[in-house]
Formats: sequence, structure tokens, C-alpha cells
Amino acid sequence: KKELAQTYIETMLTPDTGHRLYYAIHPDANEPYLNPDFEQAVQKTKDDLAFYSDALKKAQESNAPVEDISIYTYRVQLAEQDLADQDRLRYLIPRQGIERFRKIAPLIRYGDGTRLMDGGPAEEQINALMARYLGGELNLDGFLDALTNMARLVYLETK
Repeated sequence: KKELAQTYIETMLTPDTGHRLYYAIHPDANEPYLNPDFEQAVQKTKDDLAFYSDALKKAQESNAPVEDISIYTYRVQLAEQDLADQDRLRYLIPRQGIERFRKIAPLIRYGDGTRLMDGGPAEEQINALMARYLGGELNLDGFLDALTNMARLVYLETK
């Protein structure tokens, strides 16, 4: 079971399985993540541009409601922007997104209000563990093991 669990975790933590999670928990992952379906995304955007351009033309000719024209105009502009700057389609996680996330990551808190995150000793230990992990003193396995053991102790204390 342990090997199966380890294989599952390793699989789930690859960029291809969950790229957002991978970048969130790997502070040294700073290269943009390519869209494996880039060519299809470009083609879909071209198709969207043709569809919404046609819909916009028909809406303007038929005196459609202003809201419809606004929506079609927006969709045409969006497709044109994506085709003009194809990096928006090329990367699922662009360098700018990584940089923005790295700036706000220290401010993100998960599970506020739990026994582990109530401002007490457990939270202090979690913060110390996170600092050690982010500082490179712990690898991911060591961090998760220590976190699991601490959560288990807090759970047993409540019994």
C-alpha cells in the first residue's frame, strides 16, 4: 500500500497531472508550462474569430440588441488579441503568472480556523516546517511526513 500511495502522490505531483498544484508546491519551478494542445488552441481561436465575426456582422445588420453586439464585439477582440499574442495560448502557466503567484504565495493561508491553524503551537510548527521546506532544508517527502505526523498528534490530542 505504501508503494501504491507513493506512486499515486508522485503521479499527482507531476506538472502534467496537475500543473497548478505542481507550481504551487514547488518553489523552484519557475519555467513557463507549455500548453500541450497549443496548435488546437490556435485553431479553435481562429474558428471562434470567424464565428463571432460572422455573428457580429449579422447582429449589426439586423439591428440586434446592443448587449448582443457588445458580447460579439468582445469575443472578436479577445480572439484577435489571442492570435496577435500567441503566448497567451502557448503557455498554460506563463512566466508572468508564476512571478505574480510567487509574490502573493506567502500571504496565502489554507484551513484557517482548524486546530492546526488556530494560532497555537501547531500552527507555529507548521509555519516552521513550511519555512524549512521553502528554504530547501526539507524535501517534499520530508515536509509531508513531518506534517502528517504533526496532524496525527493533534488529532490524537483531541480524542
